[in-house]
Amino acid sequence: LIVFLVMALFGSLQIGLLDPICIMYRTVATAFSPSIDLAVEEVGRSLEMRGLPSRWVRGFSFSPGAKEVRIFTGAWVIGAVILVLVGMNVVIPRFFCRVLCPLGAFLGFLSRFSLWRIDRDLTRCTDCNLCLTHCEGAADPQGALRKSECFVCFNCIDDCPEEALSYRFMPRSNPQPVDGKLFGRPVISQIGEVERRGPDISRRRVLLASVVGVLGYPFLRLSAAVNDRNFHEKTIRPPGSVEESEFLERCIKCDQCINVCPTNVLQPATLAEGGIEALWTPVMRMSIGFCQLHCTLCSEVCPTGAIQKISIEKKLGIGPFADAGPISLGTAFINRSRCLPWSMETPCVVCEEVCPVSPKA
Repeated sequence: LIVFLVMALFGSLQIGLLDPICIMYRTVATAFSPSIDLAVEEVGRSLEMRGLPSRWVRGFSFSPGAKEVRIFTGAWVIGAVILVLVGMNVVIPRFFCRVLCPLGAFLGFLSRFSLWRIDRDLTRCTDCNLCLTHCEGAADPQGALRKSECFVCFNCIDDCPEEALSYRFMPRSNPQPVDGKLFGRPVISQIGEVERRGPDISRRRVLLASVVGVLGYPFLRLSAAVNDRNFHEKTIRPPGSVEESEFLERCIKCDQCINVCPTNVLQPATLAEGGIEALWTPVMRMSIGFCQLHCTLCSEVCPTGAIQKISIEKKLGIGPFADAGPISLGTAFINRSRCLPWSMETPCVVCEEVCPVSPKA
């Protein structure tokens, strides 16, 4: 969390790489749903070849009515990441929540101010450690409770045979027994500390994380894939996107824009298109699809304003935006070595015929 916060101060927003909501949405949009759509398409096609109805099967598709199954560059990497994170739970229970999740780290810091929390009665606790059996975190309810690690699953309360654990409003922190008694009752537990007052993190670790964040910022910008202005010359952002440096400061890599794109032209960026900093941010890949003129869905779902909400009139440069003209995404270049009129002097007007704007570009 500290590493990401320090990098954010320098204008590099990388929290989306490990944010649980972004990870889940990105995985579903680019890896899970296309896989399901492909399976549905294959089953439906197989049924049609046998003369059987396939409409009921196609109802399971994530993109019903689509002419083709959507594909995304690097989707297998995104899918592999979630599989590794889930698989690590076998080694460390709730691995992601306890080790990687920046949101969990932030909530753990705020937990020191929690009003409701687990309380242990020293006059009932026999130090049997049964409360550790089904603890979902590493909260240590049998001793000094780590509030930052507690998931409030209440398993420890259910497992305690002496009813020494309870969930209370503002319990006393580490009450001190007097003459071996607490509230007039003898203290049984040999562990006198009830909870830890702050997060279990040393100043050295905070300093180390801060240094990593400071050094990580320039490292992200050192990439052969970007130029002096920090973007790849062939990287085309969705219509309505802010300037590239601000775009990287805003985009959290949730890929919601990619999910709603009807033509599959929006793809998660690879390392070759923007370096580490722009990894999995949305780019337009014209070799896969095209941008529909009368579509602004990507601008409507962006949660951070990296893609500004625009209207059809503003996108096309009509009506009140006629003076400004249409939004320019990029410039098409002709490869003269492959163009028939240029290379072989063969008449061809295909590009002119399919150009949707008027006058023709």
